[in-house]
Amino acid sequence: MNTKRVLLVVLWVMVLPSLLPVYSQGLSEEYMANPFAPIVDDSGGGEARNGSVSEYIDAHPLLQNHVSSYILMGVIVSPNWAVAMVRDLSGQEFFVRTGDKLGNNEGVISAIFSSGLEVKEDGEIFILNVKNRSARFEKEEI
Repeated sequence: MNTKRVLLVVLWVMVLPSLLPVYSQGLSEEYMANPFAPIVDDSGGGEARNGSVSEYIDAHPLLQNHVSSYILMGVIVSPNWAVAMVRDLSGQEFFVRTGDKLGNNEGVISAIFSSGLEVKEDGEIFILNVKNRSARFEKEEI
């Protein structure tokens, strides 16, 4: 009976790491301590931005480029909440909600609706519409 228990424990120890979610492996201890911490410092200040890519290299991917450079892949809207999937220039996809920041000029997602999303940035309103065709071949068609 003890041999079976030992075997079970050894098997459990060997299998357990493969059962952990993949996304939690390789993340920094600082992130894992508080994954809900803001991705930007809202303390204000700093120098004026000139829009160069190198200036935003340390920023989150959703804060590195102009709002119009992101592709809205899809939205899910219900009476109680809405979520959108946004693709950046590198092909990474992110889920965003109303109130999240988007773009390198302090843009904030102000609304998500069935055909797109609205971003308010420096007094301007940008609308990203859902792409109904493959975004992969978009550059070839232009």
